[in-house]
Amino acid sequence: LAKFSLSDYEEAIDDFSVALEIDSKFISAFYNRGIAKNLLSGYVGAIEDISQAIEIDPNIPEAYYSRGRNKIELGDYYGAILDYDKAIELNPDYIEAYNSRGRAKHNITEYAGAILDYSKAIKIDPDNAELYYNRGISKFELGEKDGAYSDWKVAGEQGYI
Repeated sequence: LAKFSLSDYEEAIDDFSVALEIDSKFISAFYNRGIAKNLLSGYVGAIEDISQAIEIDPNIPEAYYSRGRNKIELGDYYGAILDYDKAIELNPDYIEAYNSRGRAKHNITEYAGAILDYSKAIKIDPDNAELYYNRGISKFELGEKDGAYSDWKVAGEQGYI
């Protein structure tokens, strides 16, 4: 982890690989190696490693969230939504998963679903300006201009825009 925390991701990947040679069920090594690969834009490899971590322990919401983020990078919005669904199932207060699922839904023009996700996240964290901003974008796409402007106003008041 030292090399990882020093942003030496290639060396960190090597160290995590060595750890996995010693213990092939070392969840943290799979997960962190996946994160390091993501930071080097190795999205396919990141998905493979994080999937291995999930196979060992399917009850880690952060793993589904992280795998979903990598799927987004590859344009797999539907796959990402499924991962965010599972992350939220495991942690119903996972604001980042709601926000990311909302963005994924927005990208596939499922604006009403995106608005619902942003609204759920806002109920959990009403001071998160990014959520209002994102919800405003989806509302605007649906033609709900007054609602969009209202959300953007809140985002602006909170210093987001």
